[in-house]
Amino acid sequence: MRDRLILTAIAGAAFLFLIFQFDLRSDLPYLTAVLILFALSFAIFIAFMHEFSRRWQLRLWIANGAAALFVPIIEGMIYIWVTVIIWLLLIGSMAAVYMLQSNQDKS
Repeated sequence: MRDRLILTAIAGAAFLFLIFQFDLRSDLPYLTAVLILFALSFAIFIAFMHEFSRRWQLRLWIANGAAALFVPIIEGMIYIWVTVIIWLLLIGSMAAVYMLQSNQDKS
């Protein structure tokens, strides 16, 4: 429980920093919204990974992946690296969940 509180506090601080200190928030509103959505959902995912059902995990991955897909379309192709980074993090989190669940099944 203590670990979750610490992680939630760190995620909240990072979230507030992202909201108030992101320089391009007025020029690139969709990019800002995607980064805030991803940061918040990724922190929640890590904090509550064991308690999420597979259905909720898939919803988070699909929502974040779809939102990231439209960043280069809406904000310009120069921001395709944001999409790539978000997708790599989503793929890594998927792999971590499946490895964790397969290890629990073996026990």
